[in-house]
Amino acid sequence: MHKIKIIIPHTGRTPAVVRRAMEAIPRHYKNRFEFSIVEQINSNLDSARNDLLWGSTDITGPWDDDYAGWLFWDDDIIGTAEHIEQLWDSEKEFVSASMVYKDAPNFLVAGNFPEGFPGYTPPDMQIPANMEDLIQCDWSNLGFTLLRRSALEKKNYPWCRRFVVEGPAEYVRGLDQTSEDVGFSLHYTNSTGKRPWLHGGVRVQHVLREHQDPSQLALTLTGDEVKSILFSLKELPFKTSAPIIESLKTQCMPQLQARGGQP
Repeated sequence: MHKIKIIIPHTGRTPAVVRRAMEAIPRHYKNRFEFSIVEQINSNLDSARNDLLWGSTDITGPWDDDYAGWLFWDDDIIGTAEHIEQLWDSEKEFVSASMVYKDAPNFLVAGNFPEGFPGYTPPDMQIPANMEDLIQCDWSNLGFTLLRRSALEKKNYPWCRRFVVEGPAEYVRGLDQTSEDVGFSLHYTNSTGKRPWLHGGVRVQHVLREHQDPSQLALTLTGDEVKSILFSLKELPFKTSAPIIESLKTQCMPQLQARGGQP
């Protein structure tokens, strides 16, 4: 039995469809995993993740010795227990599911750095959305990412941090601060000498918040993947599954049909 703690930082505006998907997780794979969910309302994602990873806001507090892994899960992502199992079965200590940018469907939220400029990803070093393999990259998203215990034991606290970096002159001038995803990945590489993994076979989907325009949503899922999620919800109570199904119908199905997919 593997104990996995699901880490959810948010601002108090988690879409109902994502909340239902999160609540459904502990019902699955009870013979393999024991899931627990912790969350914190905090606009500072680094601070929230550090607090939730440690188990307390006191960095001298006890380490959660009985957890085998931690899952970062952003509150605008729909994921399933099957996705978590696929990440676990990859046997990588730092592995992310694939997702495209909300407003850029051609690229995954991950990338590589040019030599000599860690922390900066130029346009030509982004990862295309049609990548389906399990690959290493210089940085990966933290939107749906599984960390085994060894990944954190090798890093110095605070695990989540950002860096000031400089990009090549042909792309950008001056200094800039990394995103939380890039900062975490860079700190991991600096601490371990390793790079994170990105699983092209595990696809999760952004959903929209109430204030966002549906046309801004870049669809990650194929018709088969939408059907797989719908099938996985069949055993859930209707009150839990209905909002997820409705969201998939209203946000995903029209785009699938527009590009010729058959949900």
